[in-house]
Amino acid sequence: MTAFSEQQTAPSPPRSGRGRPRSEAKRAAIMQAAARLFLEQGPQAISMDRVAAVAGVSKRTVYAHFGSKEGLFEACTRWQSRTRRLEGALLQVDEDARTALFRTIRRLMQLVLDPAVIAMCRVVQYEATEHPEVAAQFFENGPRQSHAVIVALLEALRARGDLRIDELDTAAWQLINLSFGTFRMRLMLNLIDCVPEAELDAHLRRTTDDFLRLYGAFG
Repeated sequence: MTAFSEQQTAPSPPRSGRGRPRSEAKRAAIMQAAARLFLEQGPQAISMDRVAAVAGVSKRTVYAHFGSKEGLFEACTRWQSRTRRLEGALLQVDEDARTALFRTIRRLMQLVLDPAVIAMCRVVQYEATEHPEVAAQFFENGPRQSHAVIVALLEALRARGDLRIDELDTAAWQLINLSFGTFRMRLMLNLIDCVPEAELDAHLRRTTDDFLRLYGAFG
């Protein structure tokens, strides 16, 4: 039995006649309630009745918007990953390569190590075997999008003559994985509760220096 199995049968959705558009406010309330419950307790422990109660709507309304518990979880996964995206990482005026790289991976790690993101990763990993499409959506909206932003930054630095890189895609993944260190794995396994700021900054400065030694145009 997967986390989406439920004893009850989904009720028939209400007819959406004229004058009764589905409320975006109710949809947002359902998403917020479901995301919190999924992260706190896991999909297997959550019923649609519970989501409806926390959201302050009827169970019929939840089904009308999302169709099933699986559909609700997929929507929450997309929403969570899209609201925690790496943005603003492109090269700023008069910013040297070391500063730009450090700033970008610092922001990346703030996102990756966020407790809500770690919790969502655990849930997605748990569901990946039975629902690989959920994991694929999470990857595209999260890691893949962050990778694309870093590729754009590396391309800008290369065009300016600061970097010598042939394979931008590979170099971007290298930078991401170097930035992770052991922090993300230890958080995923509950070996630590948080990462001290000073320890993270020291690691990311070493990562930046290592990356520039590998790809810097001036050694």
